Amino acid sequence: MSITRSPILASAFQMGFPQKSQSSALRATPALPLDSFHRKAEVRFGYSNFSDDSALGTDDIMDEISSFQEGLYTPMNSHSPLIAAIYAGDTAEAQRLLVQADNINAYSLSGETALGAASRQGNLAVVNSLLSRGDIDLNAPTLQDEDQQGPSKTPLMLAIEGNHSDVALRLLEHPQLDLTYRDENMRTALMLAAIKGNVAVMKKILERGGNLGERDGQRRNAIALASMSGHPEMVRFLLSVGADANHAGDDGRNALALAQSFGHQAVVDILTAANRAS
Repeated sequence: MSITRSPILASAFQMGFPQKSQSSALRATPALPLDSFHRKAEVRFGYSNFSDDSALGTDDIMDEISSFQEGLYTPMNSHSPLIAAIYAGDTAEAQRLLVQADNINAYSLSGETALGAASRQGNLAVVNSLLSRGDIDLNAPTLQDEDQQGPSKTPLMLAIEGNHSDVALRLLEHPQLDLTYRDENMRTALMLAAIKGNVAVMKKILERGGNLGERDGQRRNAIALASMSGHPEMVRFLLSVGADANHAGDDGRNALALAQSFGHQAVVDILTAANRAS
């Protein structure tokens, strides 16, 4: 069925809910009074003007949301309101919904868990609340399918990519953290920290047993990734802890060659001085 996307669906897509061509089974939704349904739809989709759209009755909204659901990665589940609150930056609402959640590790419309969403958004308060629960899956990665873009990442990796150092450092305190998970580029959290130039997070990862010998899908190590990304302080730190700057990836370039190729002169100077001293 082809429909014109109304503000309901436009709002949902603005929140980043992915679409998938393959249909999925829909959960039966009980009939609700119009005002009650509006409120539930507002929480689920982050859309605040249902009551102003007099052209849409309950049946119209249900038909449209059902059509929308058929294109989603997963059907709606009890965590959709929680994910929506996290993305909206409504920490108070997220905290309230968190108390009511039966399965805190369920995947929602965006293909990630509540912890993944909170880590991506850098919401430390929600992350702390989630980590205080004994049933949290700390390492659940985002879900991806053939219609979605980007590699799958753990909450820690999402926090690092978003430059949310406080969240990343908090996650790194947890004893059950898995530092060996690799995304579709074969990069670990350690490698992402090198790419982002986050020395504080890199230090913590190494304290937790991170391996500087790891290589990504192009056989590049952490110092090579930091060099090509242009992070002098990260390169200096990695040299101080024994990173192999001479290792060459699949393209034959080592850290110095990559820094030169990408025009990062400050990194070139550091690596050149290190070569002279060795």
